Amino acid sequence: MIIRNLIKMSFRNGGDLIMTDGGIPVSFMGDLYEPDLYLDKDGIGEVSESLEITTSDWNVSLNISDESDPVLQAFYADQYLNQTVTYYRQYIWDDGSEQFEKLFEGRMIEYEANDSEDGYTIDVTASANIINWQQKRGRSTNSNSQNLLYPSDRGLDFAGTEISDIKWGK
Repeated sequence: MIIRNLIKMSFRNGGDLIMTDGGIPVSFMGDLYEPDLYLDKDGIGEVSESLEITTSDWNVSLNISDESDPVLQAFYADQYLNQTVTYYRQYIWDDGSEQFEKLFEGRMIEYEANDSEDGYTIDVTASANIINWQQKRGRSTNSNSQNLLYPSDRGLDFAGTEISDIKWGK
């Protein structure tokens, strides 16, 4: 079995950093993940899995060769803040079949740039907070708000009332 990590980082200026640690290019969901581009396999943080909704942070380290690199400049110009980062893992089984699994999706919240022997190391922290950054101000999830867009929808009228205990699996 072969395992590859795929990471996609979006920036406010419209650019994406799409990379894999797999050694060869990987095409997935319309994107071409470039091999060994900025990404160090040891720099990918562990994702803690849970059955409950969590707001845990995730870290990834990028290797930048020089200070004029556009990725480093995007971080310095705050083009990263609240932008999406997605982490997938690709499994290639012995029979040649592939499986992709999304391990993390969140928003970049901070970074730290450090000098290293070969240039710079950027440690990026992303958060999986359950916040809809695109939601318009004043829009709430209630019956009145829903009826502004869908006048005949009465589903939220009953959301706050419990009719009886629901026995799941029965």
